[in-house]
Amino acid sequence: MLKTIQEMDKYCHRRGEMAGMSTGFPLLDQYTEGLQPGLILVGGQSNSGKTAFLSQIAWQMATHPKNNAYVLFFSLDDMAFDVLPRIVACDQQIPINAVKIPKKYKDDPEITRKREMGIKRLIDHVKHFKIYDQVNGQSDIKFIEETIKRHLVELEAAGDNRRMAVFIDNFYDIDAIDVPETRTSNNAKYEYIAEELDRIAQVYQIPVVCSAEFRKLNGNKRPTLDDIRETVKVVYKSKLILLVYNEVGLKGENASVYFTTEDTVNKQPVLEVHFAKNKFTSFKQRLFYHFYPAYSYLEEVTAGNLRRYQALMG
Repeated sequence: MLKTIQEMDKYCHRRGEMAGMSTGFPLLDQYTEGLQPGLILVGGQSNSGKTAFLSQIAWQMATHPKNNAYVLFFSLDDMAFDVLPRIVACDQQIPINAVKIPKKYKDDPEITRKREMGIKRLIDHVKHFKIYDQVNGQSDIKFIEETIKRHLVELEAAGDNRRMAVFIDNFYDIDAIDVPETRTSNNAKYEYIAEELDRIAQVYQIPVVCSAEFRKLNGNKRPTLDDIRETVKVVYKSKLILLVYNEVGLKGENASVYFTTEDTVNKQPVLEVHFAKNKFTSFKQRLFYHFYPAYSYLEEVTAGNLRRYQALMG
């Protein structure tokens, strides 16, 4: 018991001013005390912006100077060649295609300069950010854990006190080759995976952040916890569940929650992020993010403007 008390005290002193690592979004940090060890779900429909939200948080955590973080990003949906251009575009706020097809923008010196800067920042942060995709990795839960363990050993050997965070896109693409025979149905398999991810987060004291799909929403309504596939154990094991909703993506010009810019005539998407479960703080409301899909970039709505968007929801 004495050893446990001493380890607890040592762990608490290792933390900074927040309990967890900064996400790079001030309000998200405020209402979570930073991302802390545990299973965290970001749920949303396809093309809602959840992957952009997930990858931007991962990159901002990796590059935030106060974190000294090491981020492992398991991209089980997309190849690294698709993910990295989105990260560069987000980082530099340039079109994704400008990163993917630089010759198309060769006559635009400003975009070319920003693209080069974005690539340089990727290179500069290779000790803080790594992607695994279908080519150089596997989707099996055991492979994911073994990869985490290997990197933690390397971090300890380096002796620079980097803290790990793990991101997985998508929870439902995780496989379990050695799942017990009694748990081979989809629901039982995902319960097993949720249990394993929760165990990994607790054993290694790291945040494990996963995107998650919804069932088809009835009438494009705002989602609830019941809309997460194979809900019960996944929800129970999660410390934080953020449900994202993009009304412009679903309803177009009929959307009520949107923003506008000087150089566009159409309604622009606002990503609503509902704190459906939060064991880190007592906050259970919504944050809002201006979403620029062409840049895969989100801008957090400041505290002073939250009420305006809450009112638009009706």
